Amino acid sequence: LHPFELHNWIPISLGGLDISINKAVVIMWVVVSLVAVLMVMAGSARKLVPGKLQIMGEIMVEFIRSIILDSMGKEGMRFFPLIATLFLFILFCNLIGLIPGSYTVTSQIVVTAVFACLVYGLSLVMGFLLHGVKFLGILVPPGTPGWLLPLMVPIELISQLARPISLAVRLFANMTAGHVILGVLFGLAISGGLLIGWLPFAFTIAMNGLEVGIAFIQAYIFTVLTCVYLGDAFHLHGHDEHAQRDRLDVELAAREARIKLLRIHARQYGPQSSCDHLPRQPNGQLANERSGSDVVNDAIAWLQP
Repeated sequence: LHPFELHNWIPISLGGLDISINKAVVIMWVVVSLVAVLMVMAGSARKLVPGKLQIMGEIMVEFIRSIILDSMGKEGMRFFPLIATLFLFILFCNLIGLIPGSYTVTSQIVVTAVFACLVYGLSLVMGFLLHGVKFLGILVPPGTPGWLLPLMVPIELISQLARPISLAVRLFANMTAGHVILGVLFGLAISGGLLIGWLPFAFTIAMNGLEVGIAFIQAYIFTVLTCVYLGDAFHLHGHDEHAQRDRLDVELAAREARIKLLRIHARQYGPQSSCDHLPRQPNGQLANERSGSDVVNDAIAWLQP
């Protein structure tokens, strides 16, 4: 496991706290700079016909936006900068760690634990700010009978405390295990010689491709769980219903817009005065023709849920 060891390049101590600069610190600086430069370039080069960099930026933003809306609803968009930063930082740390000679920052439990505690701590703060003491209702699943509360509350409490631990360990363990396997296969390829060394080397190439996919998947999972935890703080156990309600609000707004267009169309293209010579009913309506208002009413009835 020597590739995961860190040695201080520039020893720095501040009040007894070790803030030395090592390989992991430099890689984090590189990741932050790379993400910032790419996103600024993608945003500053906006055109009617987007280029490759703009397309990449728009896809990334829309992807993160869809995760937030599905998990938290419209209220969660206030956390878009935080969630986008977490996703991009973890993703680029995972990818840069695959470059030989580099370092995988997310293979350090300290880094992933800081992220996990930040996310879970923020969810608790937001929950108590929005709901006060009622936020403790998250320990009671909806529909739980009273006689089960002594059993369910400790179980829910343990599951809540396990959230930051599982969030940190999942990312750390997956990235560490993948690089350990790559190291073992590469060592076998070197020690096996030309006769049998090609076989583990071929597996090393295949594992590198798999690790690229895992880098995306782990960044995605961390982001989704972050949104779920923050969504619980907003809506307690009903965050899925609120997200669904937000989507229904958008659909109803679109239907109302179509209804308004139909009404305008009916006012402009109703029965014309040039049809006065045709037979009419007692109410003045043409015998074999429906008024524009009737058509609109039928369309409204069809559009409404």
